[in-house]
Amino acid sequence: MNRPLIPVCDDVLLQDKKRQEVEKKLEEKARAEKEEVKKERQALFTERKRKQEKIRQLETKMELVKIESVLEKPPTLQNAKDLYFQNIADRVPVV
Repeated sequence: MNRPLIPVCDDVLLQDKKRQEVEKKLEEKARAEKEEVKKERQALFTERKRKQEKIRQLETKMELVKIESVLEKPPTLQNAKDLYFQNIADRVPVV
């Protein structure tokens, strides 16, 4: 009486096994793609952060050059006005 009530065909068992193998492969592929996307995203964030730091460094250098050029000129009212308006123009966002 250990026989199953419903006869099971070998074909059904093979199909079920193949289905499970395909599902397993799809899950592995999805996991690998997810990991690759995560790595790529991290690399993009790192690159963006590096570029932002480079921009900040260049802006600092530009500001130092402006200050140096003003200090090299003899102090006059026109030089002071030029520096004032140049600083205002630098603060206005470009849209």
